Amino acid sequence: MRRFRGISIGEVTLTTAVVGALTLAAAPKFALATRQAKESALKYELQTMRKAVDTFNIDTGGWPSVVSDLIGEEPPATLVIKGKEVPWGKRIWHGPFLGYGEKGRTHIPTDPVSGHAFTQKRNAVGRLQIFSSAQGKDSQGKLFSEY
Repeated sequence: MRRFRGISIGEVTLTTAVVGALTLAAAPKFALATRQAKESALKYELQTMRKAVDTFNIDTGGWPSVVSDLIGEEPPATLVIKGKEVPWGKRIWHGPFLGYGEKGRTHIPTDPVSGHAFTQKRNAVGRLQIFSSAQGKDSQGKLFSEY
């Protein structure tokens, strides 16, 4: 009689338990890495959009009315000068100031952490200010609203 050797149920159970324990130990590291990647992307997006707002001001002498004014191939209908919206007029257009998507199919970026549109506000002189729309704190304990 021949005897076939194989894997016993005990060996399969032990192997499954070890693999499961290793997975449970590694899962929080992956979750933290994903969260930190989104936070880094948020910082980059905010920095890029804020620079685009400043470039818009340097080139035009005014501020964009909304974030979508930064991605257009054509000049916006209005811009903000000294806190008031004024018609575009005969200013030369150097845009777009942000390049998201392919030409002709651009889109406004969204907050990588919240997945929603960025919060937009105006200061006293009309400067468009862009903030994170995410709630709560980042992995270092800093409020997203302070980004």
